[in-house]
Amino acid sequence: DLPGEMSRDAVSGGFLWAPNRRLTLSNRLEMRYEDNDESIERRDRLQVVSLNQLKLKLNPDWSFALQVNYAHTFDLGLEATEAELVDGSVGLAYRPVAAHWLVILAKYTKRYEQRPMDVSAQLPHREENDVFSFIPIVELPYGFQLVEKLAFRRVGLRHAQHPTSVGLLLLSISRLNYHLTNSWDIGAEYRFLGSSLAQ
Repeated sequence: DLPGEMSRDAVSGGFLWAPNRRLTLSNRLEMRYEDNDESIERRDRLQVVSLNQLKLKLNPDWSFALQVNYAHTFDLGLEATEAELVDGSVGLAYRPVAAHWLVILAKYTKRYEQRPMDVSAQLPHREENDVFSFIPIVELPYGFQLVEKLAFRRVGLRHAQHPTSVGLLLLSISRLNYHLTNSWDIGAEYRFLGSSLAQ
């Protein structure tokens, strides 16, 4: 083998289950193996990725969605976690049949993440996020559309030998669109972003 040679192998599979027009359940699973040359300080890695989603039409006006994703990268040389991600979200959509001019979206996301690093030289640190967003969309007369978005985010960062630091962020967006055609819009928006360090 030539110095610095590497190879990657991957296997993946998935399924989609939709027994009726109201319910859809899907999954995709992938495993990747990376064979590296340790003489150039690149160790073998194994990564597993799983993507999962559920969509449910509760009634003609309400829809529900759930998504859970997971990824794990393992350093086979040091037998340690190099990176990890757990991401889950739940959402509700309100689209009343009797009021086509109104849409309301709400979503909550929880995310744990250990970002990629060299585990032989660094201590791990993890980031935890909670995000809640609320978006009403209103169709106005004369081709105008009003979109409001309010999002709250809590961020926690934990280092191996330090206390967890927590930050809070608030985002507000007000946007006014005008439908030029069925495909083209123009718009103007105002944004406000506030943040603080909780501890």
